[in-house]
Amino acid sequence: MKQYLFNYKTTIASIVFLFFSWAIKIYFAQEVIEQKSYNTELSQEIEEASSLQRIWASNTSIPQRLDLIKAKIPTTKVKSFQKTNQSLSAVFIGLNISEVEYTINEIVNLPVQIKDLNVENTPNGHNVKLVLKW
Repeated sequence: MKQYLFNYKTTIASIVFLFFSWAIKIYFAQEVIEQKSYNTELSQEIEEASSLQRIWASNTSIPQRLDLIKAKIPTTKVKSFQKTNQSLSAVFIGLNISEVEYTINEIVNLPVQIKDLNVENTPNGHNVKLVLKW
């Protein structure tokens, strides 16, 4: 009877061990799948960032396109427009809504970093202050 009891306990322990081994195997397999998907997503983001960097670095027409924005706005409404090496600081005063819309749409479509964009509504129109870097 004692021997039968020993085999029963051994059998239960073996089943529990097999169950936990199976659970650990499933857990680690799931972790491997999640890690692979994370690595794939990360590599896609890095690829996208490097392609954007190549576009930004090779785009020499940014200053010319900024000059076009300045040319579309009447000179009386341009308070300051200072282009340095790779940045722009500009202040426009008294713009109507279509001029504000045009300016913002053009800037958003440029491959530049918008450091500051401030649009204030005044009785004379809209005042726009922007600082860009590329």
